[in-house]
Amino acid sequence: MEIKKYILKKFDYDVDISNKKFYTLNETIKQKLGIDVRFLEDKKNIDLTFKIDMIDNKNINIFKLTVEYILTLNNEPLDISERFVKKILSKFYPIFSKFVLNFYNSIGLNNIKLPEF
Repeated sequence: MEIKKYILKKFDYDVDISNKKFYTLNETIKQKLGIDVRFLEDKKNIDLTFKIDMIDNKNINIFKLTVEYILTLNNEPLDISERFVKKILSKFYPIFSKFVLNFYNSIGLNNIKLPEF
């Protein structure tokens, strides 16, 4: 099963500036990755949402990112299983990763690596 095309549907981020703290390179920043996969009615199209929450070592929210895509497969899957979804994610995650890392670099988060799924 191949991904025929994809469209960026939503890109949203929120920076929590309420704590007014500057972070240094030696501080630990954790990331939580959430992935939501929803097959649309024709099952050839997938609504795929990635959510990343960055928190510091005191569990204070720093940054939230939501990126939503619509993926179109080359044909309808015969069986939608967890294994099939993981296969699609493993093919698409490098595309998502490159996009987000470019965004991180553009806002000064050069040393942040994305969490693995």
